[in-house]
Amino acid sequence: MNHRIVLAAGGSGGHLFPAIESARALKNRGYQLHFCAVGLQTCEFFPKEEFDYHCVDGTFFSKKTMLFAPFKLIKGTVQAYLFLKKFKPSLVIGFGSYHSFPTTLAAALLKIPLFLFEPNIEMGRVNKVFSAISKGIFSYFDHNHSKYFKILPTKSYPVVDRDLAKKTTAIDTQKPIFLITGGSQGSLIVNQAVLMIEPEKLKKYYIVHLAGKNENLESLKAYYKKYEIEAFV
Repeated sequence: MNHRIVLAAGGSGGHLFPAIESARALKNRGYQLHFCAVGLQTCEFFPKEEFDYHCVDGTFFSKKTMLFAPFKLIKGTVQAYLFLKKFKPSLVIGFGSYHSFPTTLAAALLKIPLFLFEPNIEMGRVNKVFSAISKGIFSYFDHNHSKYFKILPTKSYPVVDRDLAKKTTAIDTQKPIFLITGGSQGSLIVNQAVLMIEPEKLKKYYIVHLAGKNENLESLKAYYKKYEIEAFV
């Protein structure tokens, strides 16, 4: 039996973190894992020392990229096609976003069994494109038009190991933990809204704030420090 699996995942943490934790679980079961997607070499979330990976070209579609995006997509799909043909995986799992598109398309062209992972209520555009030809979609929700594809109910979300998370954040508190997040890349609106909350209300909690990289980050750290609010930003 072929125990090779390719994961088409990249970009933001929302797509990549579930893929990484899924890969770790599959690796522990003896599967040979390989990531293949756009931008893995520059992605700060991807543990390059832990997994084999293959980078392909690609970009998102917008008015600014309309002229050259098709050429990058074709080039990336050819690169992914050649890699998949050489690696010969038993299946490919796509995690959405344009980063996964070339590999997912190449898998479809090679007729390699394709599965998709969709953590959101509103299915992403890339997963919508391939939903009808996939063998199934791992999801927590009953998506609209689900009669056109097979939903594989998922009861648990692939999350970072609890001990690893504790070691990384060094959180040691008896207070309730209050998570503030605008997604893995942060949200300026959410960050600004936090600055309007009465400090005394936040002091009841240990704040874990996923702030992202933006101009508001330092003001958040200063805010928590000024009012002596325990926080990991």
